[in-house]
Amino acid sequence: MQNQKPSCPKCGSTNTYKNGHDKFHNQQYFCKRSFKLTHCQKHKLFPFPYPKCPKCGKTMEIYKIRHAFVVFRCKPCHTKDRILTNLPQPVLLPLDSFKFFRFPIFIVLKAFVLYFKANLSLRSLRDSLNINVSHAAILDP
Repeated sequence: MQNQKPSCPKCGSTNTYKNGHDKFHNQQYFCKRSFKLTHCQKHKLFPFPYPKCPKCGKTMEIYKIRHAFVVFRCKPCHTKDRILTNLPQPVLLPLDSFKFFRFPIFIVLKAFVLYFKANLSLRSLRDSLNINVSHAAILDP
């Protein structure tokens, strides 16, 4: 199999050479003007729909990818927008299991967060939530 140079679609000349790649990684060739043999679109990097520009309404493109967010930019008007990518998934709690608790669910969950994240003791947890309960009652389920 021989390596044949592609012919120019405009003039038909085979006197062409490679001229880099475009932004979609398609090989470009050059004769008297630049041309491509294949046209492939870039695949979307994220499964969520890309945002629309608030100024002109066109779909924005990815500008920068960071650890916790993606920066999108509108090409015509240069508007930038950040979208968080590592949002925690909501956890559905069965409400029947909290039916006979003495305190509402949000106070119980806040106590869990303060105990495990802030490393508060049980007595300081009781004082920070302003609830009238012994520290032993917090410890027991």
